[in-house]
Amino acid sequence: MTLNSISYEPIDICPKQKDFKICIKENISTGFRRKFNYLNVLYDIAPPFVISSTEGIYIELLRVIGKHLKIKINFIKVKERTSGIRISSEFINNSTFDLYAAVFSSKFLGQLDLTDIDLTVTFTEDKIVFITPIVIFTNNWSIFYGEFKNSVWICFVALLISLSLVIFLTDYLVPEKQDTDILSFLLSLLFEGTVTIRTRKKSVKIIFINYLIFVLIFTTIYKSQMFDIIRKDNQYNPIKSRTDMLKFNFKICVSSPVVLDVFKRSKNPIEHYLGWSSKPVYKEYWGCMNASAYEKNAVSFKSLIRLKYIDPNVDDDENFYSRINILEDDFHSYAYFRFAFRKGHPLLEIFNKKLTSLKESGFIQYQHKIYERQFQKAVAAAQIKHAFYFKALKLSTLQSVFFVYFVLIVNKLNYWCVMDELVEPSNGQTRKKKISPEKWKRNKSKLASSFLVIQNKERGGNLALNFMSIVYFADDAATKVDLQKINGIPLCEEMVCINYQEDSKGRDGVSGTS
Repeated sequence: MTLNSISYEPIDICPKQKDFKICIKENISTGFRRKFNYLNVLYDIAPPFVISSTEGIYIELLRVIGKHLKIKINFIKVKERTSGIRISSEFINNSTFDLYAAVFSSKFLGQLDLTDIDLTVTFTEDKIVFITPIVIFTNNWSIFYGEFKNSVWICFVALLISLSLVIFLTDYLVPEKQDTDILSFLLSLLFEGTVTIRTRKKSVKIIFINYLIFVLIFTTIYKSQMFDIIRKDNQYNPIKSRTDMLKFNFKICVSSPVVLDVFKRSKNPIEHYLGWSSKPVYKEYWGCMNASAYEKNAVSFKSLIRLKYIDPNVDDDENFYSRINILEDDFHSYAYFRFAFRKGHPLLEIFNKKLTSLKESGFIQYQHKIYERQFQKAVAAAQIKHAFYFKALKLSTLQSVFFVYFVLIVNKLNYWCVMDELVEPSNGQTRKKKISPEKWKRNKSKLASSFLVIQNKERGGNLALNFMSIVYFADDAATKVDLQKINGIPLCEEMVCINYQEDSKGRDGVSGTS
């Protein structure tokens, strides 16, 4: 709608006075600012309807009317917000203000003192609704079985069987594991592909086939979030009626004692009961929203349009469940957006006609859509900058990432531990050499015994030494062991002493002395 389509009617502020200057002088002396070229506006409307002195739905609305009527408008923000409960004392006590822009709820209209003001027509309506918390009952595993299909449970059973087979076959078919922990060996085998322990070909194939089955089944079930680390099965119960609010003994969050007084005098029995029985919590807008959405101990009374404008994601938690419930029933009240002129102001009727015309043409609704998008962008920017508006940390994403990193780190450590046990350090070399399987086979007869039993005559006991450890570390410069004598007891009198070393040609060799 263009400005030219709005009909202009001349303002006759002094119809019976011939001297215009005398008329203006008399009007000013009575305490009015009856001017047709200048207008002082005091506004008490919260975002997104009025964002600043230059932005907002109703700032733009007044600017359009003022531009068409060739009136300069000075916007001034109220110092102390009244939220439409009463007329601001700033406007009543300061005669320089011509117009008061505010939201007037139907619950408070009967209490407003309209002696010195005239209200314009209603150009926007909004519902005042109860914001109630979502009561959450945490039932861990109580509905766990019914949450998954039978096919998923079949995969789960197959997973356990496959895992058992992998562990059993690894323990049974790999003969030379030494004292390495079976889990460490298994993880090393699975994540690295090869290990230094000698295995049979069929054994390795069977292990890897079972491993592949295990991985496929585990991945399928993990993607279904069956193994969520902090998984909880929550039952979300919304407050669907005002009677439900009484069951949970909620507090009522209001911005002023005047609002609580309205509940006390309400004809609705539930509101009347809440006003007298509930312990009131006095907080500003975001404080009441926090009390309902996060603290879950209070209900609040809010404007529906503003709620959807300010934070469309206020009702989403990390599991995309609703945090709050908007109780919109037959007992809700309306908020009326109006302008309040001083009593007898000549612009009242003109503004009424212009507001009605703009409303019927869809101009006000169009402004709502424009500033809705702009304000949502501003809120998104503020969320990134200040991280304030109801943005919960996505714990499910973080725990999955943590789980993956934890598994990789633990298995890498296990691999290093296994390799330290299975790899022999060479003489004076930083590079570690693996034990040759051919040499083990060639000297199989010499390695028939796994332990050395040393008779300790002085102590009268037996001392068992791991033979493999002696072979591994006998030539290590840092931990060199005298194989010929330990604690004064000769070792090579009645047994074969085997010294694993590298010969002069750089080949692995095993030399024996008797």
